Amino acid sequence: MGRTDYTKGGAQQLESFERILETQKDLRGKLRLMHVSVAANRNMSSYEDIQTEIEQIAGRINGRFGTLEWQPVALISRAIPFDELVAYYRAADVAWITPLADGMNLVCKEFVASRVDGDGVLVLSEFAGAAVELGDAVIANPFSYKAMDRSILKAIEMDGPERRHRMERLRAAVRDNDLGKWGPGRLSVTPGPKRAA
Repeated sequence: MGRTDYTKGGAQQLESFERILETQKDLRGKLRLMHVSVAANRNMSSYEDIQTEIEQIAGRINGRFGTLEWQPVALISRAIPFDELVAYYRAADVAWITPLADGMNLVCKEFVASRVDGDGVLVLSEFAGAAVELGDAVIANPFSYKAMDRSILKAIEMDGPERRHRMERLRAAVRDNDLGKWGPGRLSVTPGPKRAA
């Protein structure tokens, strides 16, 4: 989930999902990707281009693999209220967050914090800042077809004990690195050289 932005890797994620459905026939009818991509700025043509590309790939996947009973991709292009979003986080087996470049990325932390059941798998791009502290996620390189496909398959196939062990450690990392740790008085700032007036 995220903004429609060329850095978020939405097209790469959908293409990986398409390859998985192509090669893993036994997963057809069993997986559903909920892809949330909210428009960042409707007045910029570059954002329109990436949104069009995402819609085309999602349509192609649904056209190739969908049936009357099952559509593999649910594409949502509207903002989701936070309480509804938390419900989706809790219902998901896997959160797949693989931006090409990103800052801290709070979506992955929201997913982990919401998993009070201690289950679920986080697949996270190595290019998201949060990957540094969330090492128990399945780390993926969105620029590599093999790495993307391997990471999502690993998440789907992961057994219960490993899922819960990883989630326990992820939740501890999110809990321990809270606002209090990053707040005033916790950061040391070294003053720069004084300038002449």
